[in-house]
Amino acid sequence: MVSTKVTIIVLIIILVNTIAIGLFSYMIHRNDTITSNSDRIMAIAKTTAMSILPDEFRGALATNEKNEFYLHLQRHMERVRADENLLYYYGGTFDPETGLVVYIEGHGEDFGLNGEVPLSIFPEAAFEAFATGETRVTEVYRLNIDGSWGISAYSPIFDENMQPIGLVGVLISLSEAIAKSNSFALTMFLVSLMIFAAIVWIPILYIRRSVAKPLLSLQAASNQLAQGDMDIHIPMRETNDEVGMLSQNFSTMQKIVTGMHQEIKDLVENATNGNLSYRAYTEKYSGEWREVISKFNDLMDTIMLPIDEATDTLHKIAGGDFRARILSEYKGDFDRIKMAVNTTAIDLDRYLTEKEKAENDLFRAEQKANRAKSEFLSRMSHEMRTPMNAIIGMTKIADMTDDVPRLKYCLERISTSSAHLLAIINDVLDMSKIEAGKFDLDNVPMNIETMIKKVFGIVINSILKKNQELNINLSRDLHLNYIADDQRLSQVVINVLSNAIKFTPEDGVITLNVEEVCRNEQTSTLRFSVADTGIGMTEEQISRLFNAFEQADGSISRKYGGTGLGLVISKTIVEKMDGSIRVESEPGVGSTFILEVILERLAHQDPVVPDDVLTEDAEPEPDNRGRQTVIQEEPPVLSGIRILLAEDVDINREIFIALLEETGASIDVAENGLVAVTMFLENPDKYDVIVMDIQMPEMDGLQATMAIRELDLPKAKTIPIIAMTANAFNEDIERCLESGMNDHLAKPINEKAVIEKIAYYSK
Repeated sequence: MVSTKVTIIVLIIILVNTIAIGLFSYMIHRNDTITSNSDRIMAIAKTTAMSILPDEFRGALATNEKNEFYLHLQRHMERVRADENLLYYYGGTFDPETGLVVYIEGHGEDFGLNGEVPLSIFPEAAFEAFATGETRVTEVYRLNIDGSWGISAYSPIFDENMQPIGLVGVLISLSEAIAKSNSFALTMFLVSLMIFAAIVWIPILYIRRSVAKPLLSLQAASNQLAQGDMDIHIPMRETNDEVGMLSQNFSTMQKIVTGMHQEIKDLVENATNGNLSYRAYTEKYSGEWREVISKFNDLMDTIMLPIDEATDTLHKIAGGDFRARILSEYKGDFDRIKMAVNTTAIDLDRYLTEKEKAENDLFRAEQKANRAKSEFLSRMSHEMRTPMNAIIGMTKIADMTDDVPRLKYCLERISTSSAHLLAIINDVLDMSKIEAGKFDLDNVPMNIETMIKKVFGIVINSILKKNQELNINLSRDLHLNYIADDQRLSQVVINVLSNAIKFTPEDGVITLNVEEVCRNEQTSTLRFSVADTGIGMTEEQISRLFNAFEQADGSISRKYGGTGLGLVISKTIVEKMDGSIRVESEPGVGSTFILEVILERLAHQDPVVPDDVLTEDAEPEPDNRGRQTVIQEEPPVLSGIRILLAEDVDINREIFIALLEETGASIDVAENGLVAVTMFLENPDKYDVIVMDIQMPEMDGLQATMAIRELDLPKAKTIPIIAMTANAFNEDIERCLESGMNDHLAKPINEKAVIEKIAYYSK
């Protein structure tokens, strides 16, 4: 039957086109998957290689020790590996002749520090990356790790002279992604099948009902007619279409039926062979017969036109012309095909444009960040080496002289340089806490007036050296008592005042105003404004003022010094107090820093003292940490107090004993935690307080504290244990308290703080 053949042919056409679209979708999706994953792991490898510092790299491999930088990088790599679903992630020295020695790896199961990786597992891209100094990504291949299909990227690690000294390798499995591509292709196949079926099946049904069935009846009649049966029944149709005309003019049809049959046969045969562009010849027919054939040709044109245009457009897109579009106007399901193809092209074009822009933006951002960090490292090197040079130089001078005044002068300069160096280190540590998200505040009762006195005591020497005028004004209606971190708030005010002093010439004027600008039932908004008559800044310089690793002007560090971290840390502190900091400045006129914080008020409030009290009081002295102060007073007497000091470093024991030499305290020494536990167990009533270092051999301070607290002795539960360690992060303090310690003292040792703590816990 002709209608059945047409139906089968159309179904074959639908199936062929559906398979073609499915295959094309698979190719596009698979290539896009591979490209996106290649770009992703290339960026990971390149970023990781850039983050490995050559000195840290060589040091960890040489000493086989996992230092703080190594552990931080390892945790970072492990997070990246987990977040990015990487199969493997590692880096180390690379030798094209021997292989790779592991420095850091983000998996942790197969290799460790200084582990050896043979050359056999590396593809050609690794050797090319090391040889050319450029990041390389492989084609899809079977990975040596687990035999899955995947890709890998390799980026060289450079030394200070930009010479490759190692590789970072990133491996990712694409088995799941390829499986998704197969699933996506199958989905597109089924969707396309349904779309083409919906588009074509309706005309087929129409043809079968309106054309095929009447033609079958006429065919039966023509068969009878061919057999000589002239007495046949012709079904009549009450229509004016071609079939109706055929039924009414059967005699005419008898003359041309052979030709019509041949035309239809040709159409079917060409369609069966996949030639949908074949059309029936209409010139030898007239009237309704010609119109029937013409409409059939038009129907084929209607079906083929959108298919042809969609196919041509998809070929252009597959060839990389993502601006190709279907421009003809269609209706119904044909319009849906047009929209689907055009949307695909638009999305691909937008993706490539945005991808190119993102890559350019990332490249510029990386360049800017690298420049900023390079300048920062240069500043840090200068800032740290300067006091270190003074310490080393003055130590040598002191060693060569017997003159007591000259010796005291050297010691004063060593003390000043040490405090400056410690301030720089504290800045770096604070910045590290900020970037790690571990910068927290301690809220305790505080007094604004007392805090300002401490600030005054720290900056007054710098004011006097430059013969500057410092005015401090506290508003009369100011509440003084709050719950806040007074050390951190002091740090901000001192930092802003120190900048004002630094950038204001001699005989200049600096003014600090403190006022309460807003209050409610529980909190107050305090405004601290520091105005100076210094060099001032431009708008462009102000815009970079609070960026990490940057200064308002690169020449600032060369002329005035500084790390460029103070204001970044200050901004973080202020924002953690629900406040803000801003600058008003004019070049050559001066600057005004305005910071506002929201603090919780205490119920008890002290009155504001007269304006001249700050200049009349005795000057407080800064402690060894510099952004932290105490009021000058007599040290507490420790006569009769018995101290057990657990410290493994000789010089630290010597310093502790020397600082407490005149306090009257009795000090016994344990060289590690195990000895301290033994000494306490042998004579628990001998000691009033234990001062415990954390990092010690045999048994560390945390283990020793827990061991003492677990002893079956009454005093083991109550004796005060104070940590004295260089581990000064919040998590370190929390671990000390969790182990059973009562308090924490940070190194370098602050004499007054040590005496006050011991006196407090020995009451």
